[in-house]
Amino acid sequence: MPNPKIYILVINWNNYDDTRECLVSLKGVLYQDYTVVVIDNSSSDSSDEKIRKEFPEFIHIRNHENLGFAEGNNIGIERAMHDGADYVWILNNDVTVKPDSLTELVSAAKTYDKIGILGPKVYYYHDTQKIFSAGAKIIRWSGRSVSLGQNEYDEGQYDKAGPADYISGCSLFASVKMFRDIGLFDVRYFMYYEETDLAVRARKRGWKVMYIPKSIVLHKHASTVKKLSLLSDYYICRNNLLFVWKNYRLFFISAFIRSLRYDIVGHLFGLRIPNLFNSLTAYRDFICGNFGRRREEFAP
Repeated sequence: MPNPKIYILVINWNNYDDTRECLVSLKGVLYQDYTVVVIDNSSSDSSDEKIRKEFPEFIHIRNHENLGFAEGNNIGIERAMHDGADYVWILNNDVTVKPDSLTELVSAAKTYDKIGILGPKVYYYHDTQKIFSAGAKIIRWSGRSVSLGQNEYDEGQYDKAGPADYISGCSLFASVKMFRDIGLFDVRYFMYYEETDLAVRARKRGWKVMYIPKSIVLHKHASTVKKLSLLSDYYICRNNLLFVWKNYRLFFISAFIRSLRYDIVGHLFGLRIPNLFNSLTAYRDFICGNFGRRREEFAP
């Protein structure tokens, strides 16, 4: 049988250095039948032009506006579907991959039946034996997600492949057949929780979501979060409520109480006024049905 055809999706938004390093690492991938699609979310710097010039062998798509993680990747998934890809490998632009990372994911996809989503073992970029994610679980009563093994040093405790509740969107390998069955990312999330929602929908339809430790990627998580901390607060708060309401409605009250404790009371007593403002805006937008990209007039 021919090897599966893989489309690798990388979104760039005003970040030439990280995107370039990610793409350079992809040029070292040992698996042969893959195509890289660079999706620019309407960068306002010169990163899109520089990346196009440096990597002409890749497919380049420029969106007319910043569509976020969910809709931005949907554009790439639709291209992969149109071109007859079997799987897509969605990568944050701040990750680098090992040469055999894709080979191990493809091997696992061939080994197990009805694979929907696979995820690698993810290490921190700046501390390559410290785990960022070894699969992940969902705490239903709160709707919060937990990356297994996070901040633990690897001593082989997460070397066994197995099922996961969801896979981190920093490196998510997914079946095109699954997308055709359950649909693409829910664009209401814009960013955060879209991959968690996708995994819940996949498992409900009988698709397997698995962690594959032989596949390795490195993630510059800390620097990304620092740049977007206030905006992240808004999306995490709003999208947590949306995720629970959509998928675990019986737990919505407990999730809402938990959110009040941390997102309102915690910020208030900690005198984190900008964070409190973000959370209050997130509640208002959830109640009013304002999803997708945060409206500019309310941006911090």
